[in-house]
Amino acid sequence: MSQADSRDRQGLLDLISQVQFGETRVRPGYVKQDVDQFLLEVRATLAGARQPPLSPADVRAAQFRTTRLHRGYDEEQVDAFLDRIEQGLRQAG
Repeated sequence: MSQADSRDRQGLLDLISQVQFGETRVRPGYVKQDVDQFLLEVRATLAGARQPPLSPADVRAAQFRTTRLHRGYDEEQVDAFLDRIEQGLRQAG
């Protein structure tokens, strides 16, 4: 892995560590535990600890249960963030 790839991966790890999604209550939102678990899998991939690693296509295909009348993550924010992660994985190779 090149130094540039390593920096890209570290940047993605930092991004995941710092993300805070808005919460929904009345309108549908993603179940928080589902999103959090998936982000742990992405982190493990970036750290080289997940076999097989997640691919950009896996990130694109990720689906989460939705919740209503309970706190969930804002779907648009999560989807936009995963788009960034997918792009970052493509660039990091």
